[in-house]
Amino acid sequence: MDGIEDYVCAADVCVAPMRSGAGTKLKILEYLAAGKPVVATRRAVEGMGVRDGVEAMVFDDAGEEFVGGVGRCLSGRVPSGLREGARVYAERFDWSKVAEKALGVYDSLASL
Repeated sequence: MDGIEDYVCAADVCVAPMRSGAGTKLKILEYLAAGKPVVATRRAVEGMGVRDGVEAMVFDDAGEEFVGGVGRCLSGRVPSGLREGARVYAERFDWSKVAEKALGVYDSLASL
């Protein structure tokens, strides 16, 4: 495998058991864009607007429930619609859509 994309694409589930700290959350966004089931702690998706059961499986901590969520995904019991919800969420951050919005703002400012 050459890059992280290969590993993400090969994964059955992507996990984000973050307990402390913060960051840009780009890896989680990559997982969602790939339509992978994501099992994360609340801390890992904090500030992203990711909804439990819609875009990811979100748990308060990386304890037994978190591990159980990973197990569910590994055994093929991914909650209905989770993969599609993840992809739809990530599409909002596609560069072509972001650029289109930015150009619209610039155009409106230029016409003032």
